[in-house]
Amino acid sequence: MTQQSIQIQIDREKDRQSRIDAQLAVTPKHQLKRLDAVRRQAELALARVYGHRLDARVSARIVDGLILSPEVLCTIGGGVNELPTTVQGWDSFASELAEREPLAKLSLDHSDAQLKEDIRQSTLAAMRPTERLKLARAGTLDSHLDGVFQSQIESRAGL
Repeated sequence: MTQQSIQIQIDREKDRQSRIDAQLAVTPKHQLKRLDAVRRQAELALARVYGHRLDARVSARIVDGLILSPEVLCTIGGGVNELPTTVQGWDSFASELAEREPLAKLSLDHSDAQLKEDIRQSTLAAMRPTERLKLARAGTLDSHLDGVFQSQIESRAGL
């Protein structure tokens, strides 16, 4: 990254934070109570969907940015309720919020890479040396470990 691109990112973040602060400053108290309820639902949904994979700071960033979301503004403002009413709906909404946040993608990728390495090491440790050597000579050790990783991820997700 160049100095200029870093400065652009800093300016964007300052702009985002000033919009959040301005919106919170002009929001009436009764709407702030509604916003707190929405924030709690979003935090729960993020925890359900991503668990420990999503860094707490990134999760807080997503929740803080809810005030800028048109769906949230419409709902807390007393208009049509644009927010989900079911657990599945909230989970889907949380996934959409995380997909819009670049830091969430980085956090998830990092935790998945770390999890992949942990699973890989435990699988290698559990294998007999002769089996490990046989797979390595055949050139299928990495694909075997990737398959084990995929199956464990799917079992964790309940698929």
